[in-house]
Amino acid sequence: MTNRTRREFVGRLLLASIGGILPASKQGTSGVKSSAAGLNKRDFAHVRHWQGTLTSDGAKMQVRLKIESSDSATLQLDDKPAERITEMHLEGVGFTGASNGVIESPDARRTGAKTLKLKLIPHEGMLVGRLLVTDSKTVMLPYVLSLNRVPA
Repeated sequence: MTNRTRREFVGRLLLASIGGILPASKQGTSGVKSSAAGLNKRDFAHVRHWQGTLTSDGAKMQVRLKIESSDSATLQLDDKPAERITEMHLEGVGFTGASNGVIESPDARRTGAKTLKLKLIPHEGMLVGRLLVTDSKTVMLPYVLSLNRVPA
């Protein structure tokens, strides 16, 4: 499997996973969740943009997740420039990825940790999960993410 084929496959699985939180009317008449094999990108156009908050350790930041295509997504913290999400993988019903960014919290500033490890799962119409912030050594700082769909 080529890297492009793998990225497209992971992207389709990512969209199928996110599709699991759509209302039943968007999932077809049977009420059964769409499978990756029957995925249609236009069905997910209105769930490509998410926004919410990152909290923990004295931090409370605005977060925006933008799924640009089946193999491209970005993460934006507060008003800082959006950073590309790499290493996107489907994990169960959720997905994981990596990015870079600066978390405005005392521990993150003290350690200089800027590598972000993201894990999100669909839950009650939202994407929820954690963001682990790491440095080049052994620091791992956990933060909580809670994202809502942004209407198209």
